Amino acid sequence: MEENKHKDAQFEEQLKLFENMEVPYKRTKQEVWEAMSQKMAEPPIKKIIPLNLTRWVAAAVIIIVSTLGFMRFYTTSVHAGHGEHLACTLPDNSTVRLNAGSNISYAPYWWRFNRALSLEGEAFFEVEKGSRFVVNSALGYTEVLGTSFNIYARDTVYQVFCKTGKVGVHTTNSNQSITLSPNEKGVLRNKVLTKELEKNEKPSMGWINDQFYFNNVNLVQVLEELERQYNVTINFDRTALGKQNGTILITKEKNIQSVLEITAATFDLNLMKTDKNTYSVTPNY
Repeated sequence: MEENKHKDAQFEEQLKLFENMEVPYKRTKQEVWEAMSQKMAEPPIKKIIPLNLTRWVAAAVIIIVSTLGFMRFYTTSVHAGHGEHLACTLPDNSTVRLNAGSNISYAPYWWRFNRALSLEGEAFFEVEKGSRFVVNSALGYTEVLGTSFNIYARDTVYQVFCKTGKVGVHTTNSNQSITLSPNEKGVLRNKVLTKELEKNEKPSMGWINDQFYFNNVNLVQVLEELERQYNVTINFDRTALGKQNGTILITKEKNIQSVLEITAATFDLNLMKTDKNTYSVTPNY
């Protein structure tokens, strides 16, 4: 008991000693608060993070977009001038034969994604099998998978002849569509798309063998074709000759003078040579 009382007395003395001790602190509460306020008012320190990776990614994206844009919109053209026929091979090994005064254009680097081209004039196509193949022209478009066909697309005339396979023909503005089988011909006449059977392919494809068979064709169209095939100028009155149709077979092995004499006799015309490569025809009635 005496020992416990002694320990309690020591504890009370130590407690009084701690209560009387003061820990020196140099700043008042007001000073501490002002220091903290000033610290909070200071702008935070910005950490600079290197953006090399971001720059590389952005550069890669720009390169990819630019490359795709170039592939999509870069086009090449093939033109057959007056007096010449041309043959060309497309990127998928499909072939095109261009009649005189005809032109095609397509995107060679985008061809594997979209087999499409534009035609102005007349051409014969032999298409390799594969994805959808489209020929666009002013009055309509033709689509196939793998076949051969001839397209005539000049001014207001649009005709498609199917040689092999099947061909879909569509008008641009009137949403008309037909499907052609071999020896069938699609003709857009007076804004109406019709299908005709043409067992003799000479009227549509004779030009490939330098033969031009005009079957009940307007005389103006005949003279314009002769200008293209022989690279000459033929002066005539479209109004006077525009109402006359006829049938005539012309082979290009004959010179233009002989061909025009045959044409003049067939259509009852007066023929006159006015210059080296210039002729004039007038009606003889």
